[in-house]
Amino acid sequence: MMDMANGVTVQVTPGALVGSVAGVLLVTAAVASGIASWLRSRRQLVAARQMLADAQAQAHRLQLQPHFVFNALQAAATLVHRDAMQADLMLVALGDFLRLTMQTAESRDIPLVTELALLDRYVEVMRYRFGDQVRVVVEADPETLDARVPQLLLQPLVENAIRHGLRDGSCRVHVRVNRRGDALLCLVRDHGKGLTPAVRGPGIGLRSTRGRLEALYGS
Repeated sequence: MMDMANGVTVQVTPGALVGSVAGVLLVTAAVASGIASWLRSRRQLVAARQMLADAQAQAHRLQLQPHFVFNALQAAATLVHRDAMQADLMLVALGDFLRLTMQTAESRDIPLVTELALLDRYVEVMRYRFGDQVRVVVEADPETLDARVPQLLLQPLVENAIRHGLRDGSCRVHVRVNRRGDALLCLVRDHGKGLTPAVRGPGIGLRSTRGRLEALYGS
């Protein structure tokens, strides 16, 4: 093939043209392969980070259950000497709480409505344990009930509020959940006098809750 450009004759043979096209195709294929490999590595890295976050959150969650169950069983053992029927009802409520916990244990997060059901069963255990000394009021805006939250997000916060609030002889706890923009605001407040100077730093429940939130959503 002959081509004239600025008075210069350029001869392009079919073989050279095929070779050039093949070279471009090879380079394109190599680039595409590199991009695909990078995307696979990227996806694998994201998946690995997600697995690590889930494992860390699960480890923090597992710290909570033995802590709460031990306290509840110890309370039932004490209560059985005073009121065997009340102790029996408390253990039934504890069984309901643990059953629902195990049903949702494999989920990374659960709907808020399920989390509130877990909290209700926990509060029932506390009512059998402390009677009228403990009162918990829960308010959640209807539009928040489908929001996804980590399992047992609220229980350790309420447990902490009850433990410190009971220092005054009785405890009222108010749980409020609403939306603030794209965020879910969960407020747990007791009406006690607050922490004493002897209390230094957060306990197991607060540390585990903070650790789970950081593992799942970052700091």
